[in-house]
Amino acid sequence: MTIVRGIDVSSYQTVTSWSQLKGTIGFVFVKATEGTSFTSSTWRSYFAAACNASLLVGSYHFAHPDQDAKAQAAHYASELQAAGWRTGRDLPPALDLEQTGGLGKSALTAWALAFMQEVDRQLGLAGAVRCGLYVNPDYLTNKTNGASLVEGRWLWLAKWPNPGGPWPSADSAMPAGTSVWQWTDKASVKGVSGVVDGDVSTLAALKRLAPAYYGTTPAPQAHQEDDLPTANEIADAVWAHSLTSLSGSKATAETFVAHIRTDTASAVANAAQIGALRATIDTLAKAVGSGASVDIQSLADAVRAASEAGARAALEDSVVSVDVNVNGKTAAAA
Repeated sequence: MTIVRGIDVSSYQTVTSWSQLKGTIGFVFVKATEGTSFTSSTWRSYFAAACNASLLVGSYHFAHPDQDAKAQAAHYASELQAAGWRTGRDLPPALDLEQTGGLGKSALTAWALAFMQEVDRQLGLAGAVRCGLYVNPDYLTNKTNGASLVEGRWLWLAKWPNPGGPWPSADSAMPAGTSVWQWTDKASVKGVSGVVDGDVSTLAALKRLAPAYYGTTPAPQAHQEDDLPTANEIADAVWAHSLTSLSGSKATAETFVAHIRTDTASAVANAAQIGALRATIDTLAKAVGSGASVDIQSLADAVRAASEAGARAALEDSVVSVDVNVNGKTAAAA
């Protein structure tokens, strides 16, 4: 495999030339947010400059586990969207876990999972491009139940066996199970003043995390029942949105629609679910496109009705036998 060099930066590092960096590294992570309200002063400018230099760009959120996980996830997701981050073109989001916030092992594990799952929900992420985890071996093994945190997610491991040594040059040096390895905090690269965190990855791993950047099609994901929404689940999700979140933020509704679109294209396999989802998308899109405040109960009723009608219409057109549960009822077609 091909080893690709990268770095991660925040406002503590001064990038003097992005064009020089492009000739030295292949990817860069930029600190975006911290806690529930802090945004790095260099986040948007560094992200834009790195994109303009045609670098593969990622980001990370510095965790404060003593504060609400979902609020932090919402803050991070909002900043990614504002900066123009896009799934597949840029590296997936990452949680930087370096503090416990006074939480024990189980509680910290639950907190981190809640954060990553909320980022996934906010941005409509699934499969290989779900929110990943930056962590050192101590936090992965002793401070959290690491196996459950990284199951189905990508791992960015901070492990510095020889921080003053040369850049790793063989993929065999990569710690097992890692997608990105931060191997030093003392790297020196052209385009950055002073030392900087050095990272490496394999080309194969980066292609999985950012397929659109490399112009590739992601490999099919193994079927996971929890990743396939039913018509009822989608309608219930709409119902669960508060009036404030939908009527007060058009972006929230648009993100929800984008999530459903992604699932429709990549995950939904049977005709009835496709029909239900298409009808649901049309209903939501009309609500979003109107620009008016949304009445949640009316929207939920419309979604339920559209989902059932779409599923039944798809069943009528299907040439295979399909069973589907729509709104608590089972329909069948031959």
